[in-house]
Amino acid sequence: MTFWTDLTKLSKAQLGETAWWLRWYRLHRGDLAGLVYEDTGTDPIDGRAWAAFQPWYAGHGYLFAFRQGGGQSTQTIALQGLVADARYRLTNVRTGVALGTFAGAQLERGVPLTLARPYSAEVLTITLS
Repeated sequence: MTFWTDLTKLSKAQLGETAWWLRWYRLHRGDLAGLVYEDTGTDPIDGRAWAAFQPWYAGHGYLFAFRQGGGQSTQTIALQGLVADARYRLTNVRTGVALGTFAGAQLERGVPLTLARPYSAEVLTITLS
């Protein structure tokens, strides 16, 4: 793990969130160690465009979506590596809320995500249904 800030200066709430994500990563690091698709068409290095990364392992994975400093609050992210006629369930990692079950072909065309605030993120699980 690399952090770009001094963790000793985080608030109690920020420390709690950081600890939650570190525990989650420890439990799922095997699934995150392989292939990763980059799911946006623009280079996110500018700090303004959305960035979306899709670690993929053994037919399942995650979608890490980041709204940086610019762009619209809703972005359609086309997923990759899916089986067109298979069904996939999308679930928010942090809240456990299911977004629904979709055909692979539908997700390859794109799933709309809304992040109301700049500099926010969402992580979804993508599992066979």
